Amino acid sequence: EAHDREILVLKDVQGLSYDEIAQILELPMGTVKSRISRARVAFKDVWKDMGA
Repeated sequence: EAHDREILVLKDVQGLSYDEIAQILELPMGTVKSRISRARVAFKDVWKDMGA
């Protein structure tokens, strides 16, 4: 999903902290952490399906 991609880019590509992401997206810290966790699992599944 688009918001999963956005949150992964903010965390893993841009290197922002959970707190910074929460402020930017105006979300609670717990929501940020759970979305990052869910997005990482989804990314791994897609990567595996691609044969990587």
